[in-house]
Amino acid sequence: MTRWWNSPKRGAAIVGLVYFALLTLVATVLGTWTDEEYTLATTAHGFAFGWQRAIDVELQAPLYFAVLAVWRELDASVWFARLFSVLSATGFFFALLPILRRIAPAKSPVVPALLIACNPFTIYCAFDIRLYAAALLISAATWLAFDSGFDSGSNTLARICFCILAIVGLYTQYFLGFALVGFGASLLVKKRWHAIAPYAIALVAIGLAAIPLLGIVRSQVGGSGETTAGAASLLRATLVHPWLDFVLPYDRSWDVHHLRAPYVVLVAAIVILIGYARPRLQPVLGGAVVNFIAVEVLFVAIVLLFHLDLNFRHYVALFLPALAAGYALVSALETGGHRRIATFIAWSYGVLSLAVVYAQHHQLAQDGDTKRVAAYLEARTQPSAIVAVFPADALPAYARQYRGSARLVPFPHALPTGRYDLSEIDARSEGEVSRALSVYANGAPIWLVMLGSCDDGGFQYGCGNVLAAIGDGTDVLDERTFYDSRVYELRVKPSR
Repeated sequence: MTRWWNSPKRGAAIVGLVYFALLTLVATVLGTWTDEEYTLATTAHGFAFGWQRAIDVELQAPLYFAVLAVWRELDASVWFARLFSVLSATGFFFALLPILRRIAPAKSPVVPALLIACNPFTIYCAFDIRLYAAALLISAATWLAFDSGFDSGSNTLARICFCILAIVGLYTQYFLGFALVGFGASLLVKKRWHAIAPYAIALVAIGLAAIPLLGIVRSQVGGSGETTAGAASLLRATLVHPWLDFVLPYDRSWDVHHLRAPYVVLVAAIVILIGYARPRLQPVLGGAVVNFIAVEVLFVAIVLLFHLDLNFRHYVALFLPALAAGYALVSALETGGHRRIATFIAWSYGVLSLAVVYAQHHQLAQDGDTKRVAAYLEARTQPSAIVAVFPADALPAYARQYRGSARLVPFPHALPTGRYDLSEIDARSEGEVSRALSVYANGAPIWLVMLGSCDDGGFQYGCGNVLAAIGDGTDVLDERTFYDSRVYELRVKPSR
Protein backbone atom coordinates (compact mmCIF):
# COMPACT_ATOMS: atom_id res chain seq x y z
CA MET A 1 0.00 0.00 0.00
CA THR A 2 1.30 3.44 -0.94
CA ARG A 3 1.52 5.77 2.00
CA TRP A 4 -0.32 9.04 1.50
CA TRP A 5 2.85 11.17 1.85
CA ASN A 6 4.45 9.26 -1.02
CA SER A 7 1.42 9.83 -3.25
CA PRO A 8 1.84 13.41 -4.50
CA LYS A 9 -1.74 13.98 -5.62
CA ARG A 10 -3.47 12.44 -2.62
CA GLY A 11 -0.97 13.72 -0.10
CA ALA A 12 -0.97 17.22 -1.56
CA ALA A 13 -4.77 17.40 -1.52
CA ILE A 14 -5.01 16.29 2.12
CA VAL A 15 -2.13 18.43 3.37
CA GLY A 16 -3.21 21.46 1.35
CA LEU A 17 -6.77 21.34 2.67
CA VAL A 18 -5.63 20.95 6.28
CA TYR A 19 -3.08 23.72 5.81
CA PHE A 20 -5.72 26.07 4.37
CA ALA A 21 -8.19 25.22 7.14
CA LEU A 22 -5.68 25.92 9.91
CA LEU A 23 -4.55 29.21 8.36
CA THR A 24 -8.15 30.30 7.91
CA LEU A 25 -9.01 29.42 11.49
CA VAL A 26 -6.15 31.47 12.92
CA ALA A 27 -6.84 34.35 10.51
CA THR A 28 -10.31 34.80 12.00
CA VAL A 29 -8.99 35.72 15.46
CA LEU A 30 -6.13 38.07 14.58
CA GLY A 31 -6.34 41.81 14.98
CA THR A 32 -4.75 44.17 12.49
CA TRP A 33 -1.43 45.95 12.76
CA THR A 34 -0.10 49.22 11.35
CA ASP A 35 0.78 48.19 7.79
CA GLU A 36 -2.46 46.26 7.39
CA GLU A 37 -4.41 49.40 8.23
CA TYR A 38 -2.57 51.18 5.44
CA THR A 39 -3.64 48.38 3.10
CA LEU A 40 -7.26 48.55 4.23
CA ALA A 41 -7.35 52.30 3.68
CA THR A 42 -5.72 51.98 0.26
CA THR A 43 -8.10 49.25 -0.93
CA ALA A 44 -11.36 50.71 0.41
CA HIS A 45 -12.60 52.49 -2.71
CA GLY A 46 -12.08 50.35 -5.78
CA PHE A 47 -9.46 49.55 -8.39
CA ALA A 48 -8.51 53.05 -9.59
CA PHE A 49 -8.28 54.49 -6.06
CA GLY A 50 -6.16 51.54 -4.90
CA TRP A 51 -3.83 51.84 -7.88
CA GLN A 52 -3.22 55.57 -7.41
CA ARG A 53 -2.95 55.56 -3.62
CA ALA A 54 -0.46 52.67 -3.77
CA ILE A 55 1.75 54.87 -5.93
CA ASP A 56 1.27 58.21 -4.15
CA VAL A 57 0.85 57.20 -0.49
CA GLU A 58 2.14 53.63 -0.04
CA LEU A 59 5.10 54.21 -2.35
CA GLN A 60 4.65 50.68 -3.64
CA ALA A 61 4.11 48.93 -6.94
CA PRO A 62 0.36 49.29 -7.50
CA LEU A 63 -1.05 46.01 -8.83
CA TYR A 64 -1.59 44.11 -5.58
CA PHE A 65 -3.49 46.96 -3.98
CA ALA A 66 -5.69 47.48 -7.02
CA VAL A 67 -6.53 43.77 -7.23
CA LEU A 68 -7.22 43.55 -3.49
CA ALA A 69 -9.51 46.56 -3.82
CA VAL A 70 -11.57 44.62 -6.36
CA TRP A 71 -11.52 41.56 -4.09
CA ARG A 72 -12.85 43.66 -1.22
CA GLU A 73 -15.79 44.83 -3.33
CA LEU A 74 -17.21 41.36 -2.56
CA ASP A 75 -16.75 41.75 1.20
CA ALA A 76 -15.12 44.71 2.95
CA SER A 77 -14.32 42.86 6.19
CA VAL A 78 -10.82 42.45 7.61
CA TRP A 79 -11.20 38.68 7.57
CA PHE A 80 -12.03 38.61 3.86
CA ALA A 81 -9.07 40.86 3.06
CA ARG A 82 -6.79 38.49 4.98
CA LEU A 83 -8.33 35.50 3.19
CA PHE A 84 -6.65 36.73 -0.01
CA SER A 85 -3.25 36.17 1.65
CA VAL A 86 -4.32 32.81 3.08
CA LEU A 87 -5.37 31.62 -0.38
CA SER A 88 -2.11 32.90 -1.87
CA ALA A 89 -0.06 31.03 0.75
CA THR A 90 -2.03 27.86 0.08
CA GLY A 91 -1.48 28.28 -3.64
CA PHE A 92 2.21 28.72 -2.92
CA PHE A 93 2.25 25.32 -1.18
CA PHE A 94 0.71 23.63 -4.23
CA ALA A 95 3.14 25.40 -6.57
CA LEU A 96 6.06 24.17 -4.47
CA LEU A 97 5.23 20.54 -5.23
CA PRO A 98 6.26 20.55 -8.94
CA ILE A 99 9.19 22.88 -8.20
CA LEU A 100 10.67 20.51 -5.63
CA ARG A 101 9.87 17.52 -7.83
CA ARG A 102 11.96 19.03 -10.62
CA ILE A 103 14.86 19.75 -8.28
CA ALA A 104 14.85 16.19 -6.88
CA PRO A 105 12.78 13.91 -9.16
CA ALA A 106 13.38 10.79 -7.07
CA LYS A 107 11.87 12.21 -3.88
CA SER A 108 8.27 12.86 -2.86
CA PRO A 109 7.87 16.65 -2.57
CA VAL A 110 4.90 16.66 -0.16
CA VAL A 111 6.77 16.78 3.15
CA PRO A 112 9.48 19.23 1.97
CA ALA A 113 6.77 21.47 0.48
CA LEU A 114 4.87 21.37 3.76
CA LEU A 115 8.01 22.32 5.68
CA ILE A 116 8.56 25.33 3.43
CA ALA A 117 4.87 26.21 3.70
CA CYS A 118 5.32 26.14 7.50
CA ASN A 119 8.41 28.32 7.35
CA PRO A 120 7.84 31.30 9.69
CA PHE A 121 8.12 33.70 6.76
CA THR A 122 5.42 31.86 4.78
CA ILE A 123 3.16 31.86 7.83
CA TYR A 124 3.86 35.53 8.42
CA CYS A 125 2.89 36.32 4.82
CA ALA A 126 -0.28 34.22 5.06
CA PHE A 127 -1.59 36.28 8.00
CA ASP A 128 -0.51 39.67 6.67
CA ILE A 129 -2.87 41.82 4.59
CA ARG A 130 0.00 43.01 2.45
CA LEU A 131 1.47 41.92 -0.86
CA TYR A 132 3.93 39.29 0.37
CA ALA A 133 1.85 36.10 0.18
CA ALA A 134 0.77 37.06 -3.34
CA ALA A 135 4.43 37.73 -4.18
CA LEU A 136 5.37 34.21 -3.01
CA LEU A 137 2.70 32.69 -5.22
CA ILE A 138 3.73 34.80 -8.22
CA SER A 139 7.41 33.93 -7.74
CA ALA A 140 6.59 30.19 -7.63
CA ALA A 141 4.32 30.37 -10.68
CA THR A 142 6.99 32.33 -12.58
CA TRP A 143 9.57 29.68 -11.66
CA LEU A 144 7.35 26.92 -13.07
CA ALA A 145 6.67 28.83 -16.29
CA PHE A 146 10.40 29.49 -16.70
CA ASP A 147 11.21 25.82 -16.20
CA SER A 148 8.67 24.64 -18.79
CA GLY A 149 9.41 27.41 -21.25
CA PHE A 150 13.18 27.76 -21.14
CA ASP A 151 14.93 25.48 -18.68
CA SER A 152 13.74 21.90 -18.99
CA GLY A 153 11.42 22.54 -21.95
CA SER A 154 10.56 24.96 -24.75
CA ASN A 155 6.78 25.19 -24.47
CA THR A 156 5.52 28.30 -26.26
CA LEU A 157 2.50 28.74 -24.01
CA ALA A 158 4.76 28.50 -20.95
CA ARG A 159 6.98 31.23 -22.40
CA ILE A 160 3.98 33.50 -22.86
CA CYS A 161 2.83 32.74 -19.32
CA PHE A 162 6.34 33.47 -18.08
CA CYS A 163 6.28 36.93 -19.64
CA ILE A 164 2.85 37.68 -18.19
CA LEU A 165 3.79 36.43 -14.73
CA ALA A 166 7.08 38.33 -14.74
CA ILE A 167 5.23 41.55 -15.61
CA VAL A 168 2.64 40.86 -12.91
CA GLY A 169 5.51 40.29 -10.48
CA LEU A 170 7.19 43.59 -11.33
CA TYR A 171 3.92 45.47 -10.88
CA THR A 172 3.39 43.68 -7.55
CA GLN A 173 6.82 44.20 -5.98
CA TYR A 174 9.76 45.70 -7.82
CA PHE A 175 12.33 43.31 -6.34
CA LEU A 176 10.60 40.30 -7.90
CA GLY A 177 12.36 41.40 -11.08
CA PHE A 178 15.64 40.18 -9.58
CA ALA A 179 14.49 36.62 -10.28
CA LEU A 180 14.78 37.33 -14.00
CA VAL A 181 18.54 37.76 -13.62
CA GLY A 182 18.70 34.64 -11.45
CA PHE A 183 16.90 32.60 -14.10
CA GLY A 184 19.30 33.84 -16.76
CA ALA A 185 22.29 32.91 -14.61
CA SER A 186 20.90 29.40 -14.09
CA LEU A 187 20.55 28.94 -17.86
CA LEU A 188 24.19 29.86 -18.29
CA VAL A 189 25.51 27.55 -15.57
CA LYS A 190 23.42 24.67 -16.93
CA LYS A 191 24.60 25.44 -20.48
CA ARG A 192 21.08 25.74 -21.94
CA TRP A 193 22.49 27.61 -24.93
CA HIS A 194 19.45 26.98 -27.11
CA ALA A 195 17.26 28.82 -24.59
CA ILE A 196 19.39 31.96 -24.32
CA ALA A 197 18.03 33.75 -27.39
CA PRO A 198 14.32 33.06 -26.62
CA TYR A 199 14.92 34.13 -23.03
CA ALA A 200 16.55 37.37 -24.16
CA ILE A 201 13.53 38.08 -26.38
CA ALA A 202 11.24 37.43 -23.41
CA LEU A 203 13.25 39.88 -21.31
CA VAL A 204 12.88 42.55 -23.98
CA ALA A 205 9.11 42.07 -24.00
CA ILE A 206 8.99 42.22 -20.21
CA GLY A 207 11.16 45.31 -20.20
CA LEU A 208 8.90 47.13 -22.66
CA ALA A 209 5.84 46.33 -20.54
CA ALA A 210 7.64 47.57 -17.45
CA ILE A 211 8.55 50.99 -18.88
CA PRO A 212 5.64 52.75 -17.08
CA LEU A 213 7.14 51.55 -13.80
CA LEU A 214 10.16 53.80 -14.39
CA GLY A 215 7.99 56.88 -14.03
CA ILE A 216 6.31 55.45 -10.95
CA VAL A 217 9.61 54.59 -9.27
CA ARG A 218 11.01 58.02 -10.12
CA SER A 219 8.05 59.68 -8.40
CA GLN A 220 8.54 57.51 -5.30
CA VAL A 221 12.30 57.79 -4.79
CA GLY A 222 13.20 59.53 -1.55
CA GLY A 223 9.65 59.63 -0.29
CA SER A 224 9.89 57.16 2.59
CA GLY A 225 12.69 58.82 4.51
CA GLU A 226 16.42 57.98 4.61
CA THR A 227 18.21 55.54 6.83
CA THR A 228 21.10 56.53 9.06
CA ALA A 229 22.60 53.04 8.97
CA GLY A 230 26.12 52.70 7.64
CA ALA A 231 27.13 50.65 4.62
CA ALA A 232 28.65 47.89 6.77
CA SER A 233 25.43 47.56 8.78
CA LEU A 234 23.29 47.41 5.64
CA LEU A 235 25.58 44.81 4.06
CA ARG A 236 25.51 42.67 7.20
CA ALA A 237 21.70 42.79 7.38
CA THR A 238 21.34 41.88 3.71
CA LEU A 239 23.63 38.87 4.07
CA VAL A 240 22.03 37.71 7.32
CA HIS A 241 18.33 37.97 6.38
CA PRO A 242 18.23 34.90 4.09
CA TRP A 243 19.57 32.74 6.91
CA LEU A 244 17.92 34.07 10.07
CA ASP A 245 14.53 34.59 8.42
CA PHE A 246 14.43 31.95 5.68
CA VAL A 247 16.92 29.07 5.64
CA LEU A 248 17.65 28.43 9.34
CA PRO A 249 15.14 30.69 11.10
CA TYR A 250 15.88 32.43 14.38
CA ASP A 251 13.49 34.44 16.53
CA ARG A 252 14.96 37.56 18.16
CA SER A 253 13.03 36.85 21.37
CA TRP A 254 15.32 33.86 21.92
CA ASP A 255 18.14 36.26 22.84
CA VAL A 256 16.65 36.76 26.31
CA HIS A 257 16.44 32.99 26.80
CA HIS A 258 20.18 32.51 26.12
CA LEU A 259 19.53 30.54 22.94
CA ARG A 260 21.82 32.51 20.67
CA ALA A 261 24.92 30.46 21.55
CA PRO A 262 23.28 27.04 20.91
CA TYR A 263 21.95 28.39 17.61
CA VAL A 264 25.41 29.54 16.53
CA VAL A 265 26.84 26.13 17.49
CA LEU A 266 24.15 24.39 15.42
CA VAL A 267 24.81 26.53 12.35
CA ALA A 268 28.56 26.03 12.70
CA ALA A 269 28.04 22.26 12.93
CA ILE A 270 25.96 22.29 9.74
CA VAL A 271 28.63 24.29 7.89
CA ILE A 272 31.37 21.90 9.06
CA LEU A 273 29.35 18.84 8.03
CA ILE A 274 28.67 20.29 4.58
CA GLY A 275 32.37 21.09 4.20
CA TYR A 276 33.22 17.54 5.23
CA ALA A 277 30.73 16.02 2.78
CA ARG A 278 31.68 18.29 -0.14
CA PRO A 279 28.44 17.65 -2.05
CA ARG A 280 28.69 17.62 -5.83
CA LEU A 281 25.87 19.57 -7.43
CA GLN A 282 24.43 18.31 -10.68
CA PRO A 283 23.52 21.00 -13.28
CA VAL A 284 19.87 21.13 -12.21
CA LEU A 285 20.92 21.55 -8.57
CA GLY A 286 23.66 23.99 -9.42
CA GLY A 287 21.13 26.09 -11.31
CA ALA A 288 19.07 26.55 -8.14
CA VAL A 289 22.14 27.60 -6.16
CA VAL A 290 23.33 30.05 -8.83
CA ASN A 291 19.83 31.50 -9.03
CA PHE A 292 19.93 32.22 -5.30
CA ILE A 293 23.43 33.73 -5.46
CA ALA A 294 22.45 36.02 -8.33
CA VAL A 295 19.36 37.35 -6.54
CA GLU A 296 21.33 37.84 -3.31
CA VAL A 297 24.05 39.76 -5.16
CA LEU A 298 21.43 42.04 -6.67
CA PHE A 299 19.96 42.73 -3.23
CA VAL A 300 23.41 43.58 -1.90
CA ALA A 301 24.02 45.92 -4.84
CA ILE A 302 20.68 47.72 -4.59
CA VAL A 303 20.92 48.12 -0.81
CA LEU A 304 24.42 49.59 -0.95
CA LEU A 305 23.82 51.70 -4.06
CA PHE A 306 20.64 53.37 -2.80
CA HIS A 307 21.38 53.04 0.93
CA LEU A 308 18.20 51.10 1.61
CA ASP A 309 17.45 49.74 5.06
CA LEU A 310 15.08 46.90 4.12
CA ASN A 311 12.85 44.99 6.49
CA PHE A 312 12.97 41.18 6.34
CA ARG A 313 9.66 41.01 4.43
CA HIS A 314 11.06 43.20 1.66
CA TYR A 315 13.36 40.29 0.71
CA VAL A 316 10.38 38.22 -0.44
CA ALA A 317 11.99 37.79 -3.88
CA LEU A 318 14.86 35.97 -2.18
CA PHE A 319 12.74 33.49 -0.24
CA LEU A 320 12.03 30.85 -2.91
CA PRO A 321 15.56 30.98 -4.40
CA ALA A 322 17.08 30.58 -0.91
CA LEU A 323 14.88 27.61 0.05
CA ALA A 324 15.23 25.98 -3.39
CA ALA A 325 19.02 26.26 -3.12
CA GLY A 326 18.91 24.76 0.37
CA TYR A 327 16.73 21.90 -0.85
CA ALA A 328 19.10 21.31 -3.77
CA LEU A 329 22.03 21.15 -1.36
CA VAL A 330 20.30 18.65 0.94
CA SER A 331 19.30 16.55 -2.08
CA ALA A 332 22.90 16.50 -3.28
CA LEU A 333 24.03 15.31 0.14
CA GLU A 334 21.51 12.47 0.07
CA THR A 335 22.45 11.28 -3.40
CA GLY A 336 26.14 11.63 -2.51
CA GLY A 337 25.87 9.05 0.25
CA HIS A 338 25.57 11.47 3.15
CA ARG A 339 21.99 10.75 4.02
CA ARG A 340 22.50 11.21 7.76
CA ILE A 341 23.93 14.69 7.26
CA ALA A 342 21.05 15.59 4.96
CA THR A 343 18.55 14.28 7.50
CA PHE A 344 20.22 16.26 10.29
CA ILE A 345 20.01 19.48 8.26
CA ALA A 346 16.39 18.82 7.27
CA TRP A 347 15.40 18.17 10.88
CA SER A 348 17.26 21.28 12.03
CA TYR A 349 15.38 23.38 9.49
CA GLY A 350 12.02 21.87 10.40
CA VAL A 351 12.49 22.17 14.17
CA LEU A 352 13.76 25.74 13.95
CA SER A 353 10.90 26.74 11.64
CA LEU A 354 8.22 25.32 13.92
CA ALA A 355 9.89 26.80 17.01
CA VAL A 356 9.92 30.27 15.44
CA VAL A 357 6.30 29.89 14.28
CA TYR A 358 5.34 29.03 17.85
CA ALA A 359 7.34 31.93 19.31
CA GLN A 360 5.72 34.40 16.91
CA HIS A 361 2.15 33.16 16.84
CA HIS A 362 1.30 31.21 20.01
CA GLN A 363 -0.31 34.36 21.44
CA LEU A 364 -2.50 34.63 18.31
CA ALA A 365 -1.60 38.29 17.92
CA GLN A 366 -0.17 40.53 15.24
CA ASP A 367 2.48 43.16 16.04
CA GLY A 368 1.09 45.44 18.73
CA ASP A 369 -1.43 42.90 20.07
CA THR A 370 -4.22 45.35 19.32
CA LYS A 371 -7.08 43.18 20.55
CA ARG A 372 -5.63 42.55 24.01
CA VAL A 373 -4.41 46.13 24.39
CA ALA A 374 -7.87 47.45 23.48
CA ALA A 375 -9.55 45.12 25.99
CA TYR A 376 -7.07 46.13 28.69
CA LEU A 377 -7.74 49.84 28.08
CA GLU A 378 -11.51 49.40 27.90
CA ALA A 379 -11.50 47.91 31.40
CA ARG A 380 -9.41 50.74 32.90
CA THR A 381 -9.98 54.04 31.09
CA GLN A 382 -12.57 56.64 31.97
CA PRO A 383 -14.42 58.89 29.47
CA SER A 384 -12.15 61.81 30.40
CA ALA A 385 -8.96 59.83 29.78
CA ILE A 386 -6.56 60.27 26.89
CA VAL A 387 -4.94 57.29 25.19
CA ALA A 388 -1.89 58.41 23.23
CA VAL A 389 -0.59 55.99 20.58
CA PHE A 390 3.05 55.95 19.50
CA PRO A 391 4.06 55.91 16.74
CA ALA A 392 1.18 57.89 15.34
CA ASP A 393 0.54 55.66 12.35
CA ALA A 394 -0.28 52.74 14.70
CA LEU A 395 -3.43 54.52 15.92
CA PRO A 396 -5.88 53.11 13.29
CA ALA A 397 -5.10 49.50 14.29
CA TYR A 398 -5.82 50.19 17.97
CA ALA A 399 -8.83 52.36 17.16
CA ARG A 400 -10.37 49.50 15.16
CA GLN A 401 -10.41 47.30 18.28
CA TYR A 402 -11.02 49.84 21.05
CA ARG A 403 -14.65 50.20 22.19
CA GLY A 404 -14.08 52.33 25.28
CA SER A 405 -15.04 55.96 25.85
CA ALA A 406 -11.57 57.50 26.18
CA ARG A 407 -10.14 59.60 23.35
CA LEU A 408 -7.38 58.04 21.25
CA VAL A 409 -4.83 60.53 19.90
CA PRO A 410 -1.69 60.22 17.73
CA PHE A 411 1.56 60.77 19.61
CA PRO A 412 3.62 62.90 19.81
CA HIS A 413 2.05 64.62 16.81
CA ALA A 414 -0.47 63.87 14.10
CA LEU A 415 0.77 62.58 10.78
CA PRO A 416 0.39 64.80 7.74
CA THR A 417 -1.93 63.51 5.07
CA GLY A 418 -0.35 62.36 1.85
CA ARG A 419 2.54 60.07 1.11
CA TYR A 420 4.23 57.79 3.61
CA ASP A 421 7.37 59.31 5.12
CA LEU A 422 9.28 57.69 7.96
CA SER A 423 10.74 61.03 9.07
CA GLU A 424 7.25 62.34 9.83
CA ILE A 425 6.62 59.51 12.31
CA ASP A 426 9.64 60.15 14.53
CA ALA A 427 9.51 61.63 17.99
CA ARG A 428 12.08 64.28 17.11
CA SER A 429 13.23 65.23 20.62
CA GLU A 430 12.62 64.59 24.30
CA GLY A 431 11.27 68.12 24.56
CA GLU A 432 8.64 67.50 21.90
CA VAL A 433 7.47 64.38 23.75
CA SER A 434 7.33 66.17 27.12
CA ARG A 435 5.30 69.03 25.67
CA ALA A 436 2.87 66.61 24.05
CA LEU A 437 2.43 64.72 27.32
CA SER A 438 1.69 67.95 29.19
CA VAL A 439 -0.85 69.13 26.62
CA TYR A 440 -2.71 65.83 26.42
CA ALA A 441 -2.64 65.10 30.16
CA ASN A 442 -3.69 68.59 31.34
CA GLY A 443 -3.15 67.52 34.94
CA ALA A 444 -4.92 64.15 34.62
CA PRO A 445 -3.43 60.65 34.05
CA ILE A 446 -2.64 59.76 30.47
CA TRP A 447 -2.32 56.32 28.94
CA LEU A 448 0.51 55.79 26.46
CA VAL A 449 0.44 52.85 24.05
CA MET A 450 3.90 52.22 22.64
CA LEU A 451 4.24 49.89 19.68
CA GLY A 452 7.47 47.92 20.05
CA SER A 453 9.51 47.59 23.21
CA CYS A 454 12.39 49.89 22.23
CA ASP A 455 14.65 47.48 24.13
CA ASP A 456 16.80 46.34 21.21
CA GLY A 457 18.91 49.48 21.00
CA GLY A 458 17.48 50.46 17.63
CA PHE A 459 15.40 53.33 19.00
CA GLN A 460 13.10 53.16 16.01
CA TYR A 461 10.91 56.20 15.33
CA GLY A 462 12.71 58.13 18.06
CA CYS A 463 11.32 55.87 20.78
CA GLY A 464 14.42 56.60 22.84
CA ASN A 465 13.17 60.18 23.18
CA VAL A 466 9.82 58.85 24.37
CA LEU A 467 11.43 56.68 27.06
CA ALA A 468 13.64 59.56 28.16
CA ALA A 469 10.64 61.88 28.52
CA ILE A 470 8.75 59.24 30.51
CA GLY A 471 11.69 58.78 32.85
CA ASP A 472 12.36 62.48 33.41
CA GLY A 473 8.92 64.05 33.44
CA THR A 474 6.33 61.51 34.59
CA ASP A 475 5.40 59.12 37.34
CA VAL A 476 4.63 55.66 35.97
CA LEU A 477 1.44 54.53 37.71
CA ASP A 478 1.16 51.25 35.83
CA GLU A 479 2.98 49.41 33.07
CA ARG A 480 1.88 46.35 31.14
CA THR A 481 3.68 44.45 28.37
CA PHE A 482 1.87 42.82 25.45
CA TYR A 483 3.04 41.17 22.23
CA ASP A 484 5.33 43.81 20.69
CA SER A 485 3.70 46.65 22.60
CA ARG A 486 3.70 48.26 26.02
CA VAL A 487 1.05 50.30 27.82
CA TYR A 488 1.90 52.94 30.43
CA GLU A 489 -0.39 54.81 32.79
CA LEU A 490 1.41 58.09 33.43
CA ARG A 491 1.00 61.20 35.55
CA VAL A 492 2.95 64.18 34.30
CA LYS A 493 5.09 65.80 37.01
CA PRO A 494 4.43 69.50 37.69
CA SER A 495 6.84 71.69 35.80
CA ARG A 496 9.50 73.33 37.95
